[in-house]
Amino acid sequence: MTDDTLEPAFRALCLQLPGEADIAREIGSNVDPEAIHLARSQMRAGLAAALAPSIKRIYDGMRETAPYAPDAAAAGRRALKNVLLEYLGHAHGGEYDALVRQQFDAADNMTDRLAALTVLVHARLPGYEDALSAFADRHARTPLAMDKWFMVQATAPREETLAAVKTLTAHPGFSAANPNRVRALIGAFAS
Repeated sequence: MTDDTLEPAFRALCLQLPGEADIAREIGSNVDPEAIHLARSQMRAGLAAALAPSIKRIYDGMRETAPYAPDAAAAGRRALKNVLLEYLGHAHGGEYDALVRQQFDAADNMTDRLAALTVLVHARLPGYEDALSAFADRHARTPLAMDKWFMVQATAPREETLAAVKTLTAHPGFSAANPNRVRALIGAFAS
């Protein structure tokens, strides 16, 4: 994480924990999804707590002061920054909650805004409902962005997610005749 001689994109990949589906696939049989989720969440929170000062320092160093650029170097910095934001957003104590919301509000690109929205919703940080509303208001006429909006909610790791998915099927932006929207909501939840 702290080796500045490595490309930010590579560092971002190295810092990502394996997904729950990947862990389940490695276990193979008698998989306990709740145990996997709990272990992964505890690992992320433990790393965040132990490394928070370094994570915050590197996160601050990856913030862009220049306008958005779609080049590989800038994309790598965004990737690293957003992996670090996920750790900070899931750190216990709420010390970094405002930082996540600040990134959501100030983002000049979809990558940063969506990363912050995902952390807000999945970590249930204060104001996540307002962020969901703001995102939907801003992107109501952008199908791909709305697919992401549905997906963030469908993949939220909480007991109420099934009920939320059912409710979202009645949302005016959802259409069962739209395969991308079905995949974004129901497919994301099912996976």
